[in-house]
Amino acid sequence: MRHLLLTIPLIVASLATSAQGKNANIVVPKGTVALHCEFRTGYLSNSTPGTVDIYREPGADWQVMDPFLAYFKKPPQQVEILVDNPKRTTYGWTVKRVSSDANKFATLVNFRLTLIKATRQASIAVQPVGFRSETAWGRCLPLHTF
Repeated sequence: MRHLLLTIPLIVASLATSAQGKNANIVVPKGTVALHCEFRTGYLSNSTPGTVDIYREPGADWQVMDPFLAYFKKPPQQVEILVDNPKRTTYGWTVKRVSSDANKFATLVNFRLTLIKATRQASIAVQPVGFRSETAWGRCLPLHTF
């Protein structure tokens, strides 16, 4: 199964430039569903990602990729849908063994992203085990199918 960094603006730009030979190696399987969210994180540490992309390739589980995972050179992580009702959807995932430049490490970092369906408003909560948690608010684009 291919793992992709599905930042919708990046994919749109890469598709637009692929005829020129740039980014021609990015392939999104037909039928992939993606959710792109942006959060206001200026006042938070680098642990809370400013953008999050959750996606599902046909026949596969939901995955997530974001700048936090990219910084720590982690592959896309599997996402579990924790709540899905008419008002909201909550996605959850856990990243194991994350170390920082200060040689401190969290054995687990729990992420929860909640999307309010009617307004597209969203929040992301980041809780590194043994450290303080952070929450940021933002918005998500509608689900996009490629």
